[in-house]
Amino acid sequence: MVQTRNGTRREWVQLYEGRSDTPFLLDDGTGQVRVLPEGAEVKAAQLLNHTNGGVSLFGGGGQAGALAGPMAAEWAGGFHRRRYSEWRIDVRLPVLGLGVLRPQSPGAGDASKAVLAKGLRGEPFLLSTESEAELDRELGMSVALRLGGGLLLLLVGGGLLLANWR
Repeated sequence: MVQTRNGTRREWVQLYEGRSDTPFLLDDGTGQVRVLPEGAEVKAAQLLNHTNGGVSLFGGGGQAGALAGPMAAEWAGGFHRRRYSEWRIDVRLPVLGLGVLRPQSPGAGDASKAVLAKGLRGEPFLLSTESEAELDRELGMSVALRLGGGLLLLLVGGGLLLANWR
């Protein structure tokens, strides 16, 4: 993801976000499965987080376009602060995959040609470099916060109703 600093509001504005859905193989020592990551929720480590800023050397779009690619207009002269972030599944880390295991091609029954992919009925599809225990902890904390917030809203709303009822 590439972001730039909005000078008037002092906030980060997204310029570009990309995603790779390139299939890859997972091997757990007992066999391999091809993973089709399109549509997956990915929880991966942030491997790059870099911020820089400076004065652009290019006043026009010609040379800037050749050097800056799709963001040439943003780079065409002036002071620009950029933030670059990248999250990815590193090949050296274990990966947890939760999805639908299905034949690689429709109608094929060969289990050795199976793929892990997004289900056709909206089943969860997750690829993560975090362990099951870490994901369980995150989910538990998220549920606890939501329940706590809901209870707080219920108490405040009930208190306001009682106060107005009298």
